[in-house]
Amino acid sequence: MASYSSLVSHKIMPTMQALNNPMEKEEEEEEGAAAAPAAATVEDAMGYVEAVKVAFKDHNPAMYHEFLRVMDDFRNHRIGIAEVASRVKALFRDSPGLLLGFNAFLPKGYKIQVVGVDELAACFVRDVSLDDDDGH
Repeated sequence: MASYSSLVSHKIMPTMQALNNPMEKEEEEEEGAAAAPAAATVEDAMGYVEAVKVAFKDHNPAMYHEFLRVMDDFRNHRIGIAEVASRVKALFRDSPGLLLGFNAFLPKGYKIQVVGVDELAACFVRDVSLDDDDGH
C-alpha cells in the first residue's frame, strides 16, 4: 500500500496542478485575454492538501477521503472541472477557508463563491477599524 506522502506527491499534486492548467489556454491567448494568475505550485497543492488533512483527518476522515477520491476521479478523467468544483463546494460547505483556498487550483472562468464570507470580512475590518479609532 502506498504511503500518504507518496499518494499526495505522485497522484494528488499533479491532479491539482492540472485543474489550474486547462487545455483552453491557446484559445484564451488568441482572444487576447488578460494574463491569468500564476499557476499553483506543487508546494501550494501540498499545503492545501495538508490543510484539508488537518481539518478532517481526525474528526471526519470520511470527508478527507472523499476529497482525495474527487481528486482521483478528476485525474482519471471520470469527472470534469465543473464537477470537481461542485463536489468540493458540497464537501467543504462548512469550511469557507478551504473553499476559498481551492479557487487557487481552478482555471480562469471557474470560481467557488462563498456566500457570507464577504460580509464577515467587512464586519471584521469594521471592528478592527473601530478598535483603531478608540486608540488601541
